[in-house]
Amino acid sequence: MDDLYLTKEHYKIAEQNGISKELAYNRFNAGWDAMDAVTKPKARAVNKELQEKARANGIELPISVISGRKMLGWTDEKIITTPVDDHRKKINHYIEVAAKNGIGKNTFYARRQRGWTLEKASTEPVQKVYSRYKAI
Repeated sequence: MDDLYLTKEHYKIAEQNGISKELAYNRFNAGWDAMDAVTKPKARAVNKELQEKARANGIELPISVISGRKMLGWTDEKIITTPVDDHRKKINHYIEVAAKNGIGKNTFYARRQRGWTLEKASTEPVQKVYSRYKAI
């Protein structure tokens, strides 16, 4: 059943789940299913839970790192078991490889956001843009 609007019952469920009326409304108007809008935990709560799990593994992770890793498509397991320093060292290595191949840091990061592998983002030559007009 497709809901056309959120009912009082929906808002009651949202309140029971710690979701404000405004957030439920915004989620629903953004295209969320009505029940998802009123039952899915807030991202911050989910990230806090992951932060606690990482801490139990002996890894301190800021919420921003957890969010960033989620945007990169990491699994929850990988997020909570990979220390920041190990990942940073690996990224820095590939940034150095990219620089040696004439690839700037911004290009490297943009490629990663588009889903490129570390290897490809750091080694694929940058396409040159040529003007079709001759310089006068």
